[in-house]
Amino acid sequence: MSYGKDIDCISTQYGVKLPRVPMPDINKSHVQKGVAMGTMLGLLGLVLGAWAVRTICMKPIGNVKKTILAVIAGLFFLSAGGIGGTEEDKIPYVIVAMLVGAAVVWYGNRVYKEDAANEE
Repeated sequence: MSYGKDIDCISTQYGVKLPRVPMPDINKSHVQKGVAMGTMLGLLGLVLGAWAVRTICMKPIGNVKKTILAVIAGLFFLSAGGIGGTEEDKIPYVIVAMLVGAAVVWYGNRVYKEDAANEE
């Protein structure tokens, strides 16, 4: 089998000539650096947003307060996931947004515990 003059071939131990396939250079990878981190932050924001809304909505506090807390916490967690998943250079904003979302969930838990203590 002839591949022409300009194609580099390698011979196998059985005498078969195969075209040489160039291997990709690992250092010049087409994959962007930090893609795994962005994907992880995006998924983490999505999961934490759903968890925050679920946690807040399960509490027997007032409907208006429950809705406001759930929207704010979901907004901060989902925005953290969106920013972290698309813009790698804005990781400090992602961390701040996740901390604010966690603070909103903590506040909702504290309000629920205070209301439960006042009823007893």
